[in-house]
Amino acid sequence: MSPPERVLAERFARGEIDEEEYRRRLGVLREEPPGPAKRGRSP
Repeated sequence: MSPPERVLAERFARGEIDEEEYRRRLGVLREEPPGPAKRGRSP
């Protein structure tokens, strides 16, 4: 579990956010980080 995921889990455990918000934010944290677009080979 990454540090941001741990903070999120702690907030959920304390009741600061509900399950829906927890799952939404967890999904955002686990998305692929932004970066250069993946490109195939050029013809």
